[in-house]
Amino acid sequence: MFQIVCYYTNWSQYRPKTGKYLPEDIDPELCTHVIFAFGWLKKGRLSSFESNDESKDGKVGLYDRIKNLKKANPKLKTLLALGKCIK
Repeated sequence: MFQIVCYYTNWSQYRPKTGKYLPEDIDPELCTHVIFAFGWLKKGRLSSFESNDESKDGKVGLYDRIKNLKKANPKLKTLLALGKCIK
């Protein structure tokens, strides 16, 4: 069984013009897995990298927008890549 793993980076939302890429631009039927980059480990706890990664104040965050792709393809696996914030 083949797997097609797609990788989404939260900074792709900031690319200029045609380079800008949002979760809704991902074809949920193309991928078997979507990995979102990045979540962070800060003091041993999971944390978002940017404030718009998480849903709040009535705005749907990028994490949930990736998860929403499962509505079109319930078999889609969504994963979070973790980094470690070094400061």
